[in-house]
Amino acid sequence: MKAKTAYKHLSEAFSGAIKHGDSTETDLKAIANAIENAYNHRLVDEALELANKVIGGSGVEAIRGAWHSNYYQDIVLLYVNTGDTYSASVVYDAVANRWYPGASYGDLVEKVDRKYGIE
Repeated sequence: MKAKTAYKHLSEAFSGAIKHGDSTETDLKAIANAIENAYNHRLVDEALELANKVIGGSGVEAIRGAWHSNYYQDIVLLYVNTGDTYSASVVYDAVANRWYPGASYGDLVEKVDRKYGIE
């Protein structure tokens, strides 16, 4: 995902946090750049940890399914826990190698639960 696109999604999702001083525009651009440059698993993990720190998450968590890979095993989605299933987060789809900055992991799980074998 291009940094410009990621930043757009992040700024829309976390605009309230920026207005209240929790995350700055520079912080969100740093997440967007990390997402764009996450071309391997280590960088994916680092981008998620940065997002967790910037948006004040409660850690990076995993959703497991029936799909398996050599690196993530049965982890199909990784996301920043923001305290509510349907609140804005940063989600990485390990199956599709795709980012969803500003999306809720609850909405994404509903879309892919059968496809990925999420119970």
